Amino acid sequence: MTVQLQVPRAEDEDPLVVKRWDYEPKGWERLLKEHGSTDVRASVLDTPPGKREVGTLVVQARA
Repeated sequence: MTVQLQVPRAEDEDPLVVKRWDYEPKGWERLLKEHGSTDVRASVLDTPPGKREVGTLVVQARA
C-alpha cells in the first residue's frame, strides 16, 4: 500500500517554499554537539531580493 501526503497550500503560496518542522540554528548546534559532533556551525542565508521571506538553513559539523 502506498500512502501519499499532500501539503495544503493557499492559492497564492510560493510552491518553492518547503513546509517543514525545523530547529533554529542554535538548536541544531546544541543537538549536534550533544551527540558528539565538533566544529559545529549553523546559520541562515538571507533570501535574495524579491517576495520570498524564508532564508536557507546551512549546518556544518564534524562527526
